[in-house]
Amino acid sequence: GYGYARTSKSTRGGFAKIITDYVFKCEKMHFLFVLVDSRLEPQRIDLEFIEQLGEHNVPFGIIFTKADKLSKAQLTRSVSTFQQTLLEQWEELPPMFVSSSERGTGRDEIVGYIESILKNLKSNIEAEWLIMDDGSTDETKSVVNAFDEQNKVQIKYFFQENQGKMSAINNLIKEANGDLIIECDSDDY
Repeated sequence: GYGYARTSKSTRGGFAKIITDYVFKCEKMHFLFVLVDSRLEPQRIDLEFIEQLGEHNVPFGIIFTKADKLSKAQLTRSVSTFQQTLLEQWEELPPMFVSSSERGTGRDEIVGYIESILKNLKSNIEAEWLIMDDGSTDETKSVVNAFDEQNKVQIKYFFQENQGKMSAINNLIKEANGDLIIECDSDDY
């Protein structure tokens, strides 16, 4: 998500280094979701990152976000275009999901996939869910409470006044103890 950050190109380059260093050096990385804006043609920055994931053998899936912003036909065409672009270099496509935070599209499929990953991990691997409410108005706390009641994974909820996505990620990483780290922005869900 740093590709369109409202900051200088050199600062965005710094974001890229932080992210790639973390992803490629993290010994506890079991799976990574790449968030792709479904409204856009395949972006070079996304394709290069996906290629690097493959080169480093990082298991990943793709979540096409903002599905509610396109008609069904446009969405199908957009996902198909991305798939065809990947197939130019990939023999097999990664798991793919379509999501919308506005409509909740894809939520059950994504959560189900995460649950299946957790079930396949060794029983001694600790998993936790860290959520940073960065001053949003989307009732994050009530959503967290609903998940927490299901008692399927440990959830730690944090709140901070809006300081930006990278600040939220960095603050959560400091708190992380688990073996599975997945970054997801509710605006992209």
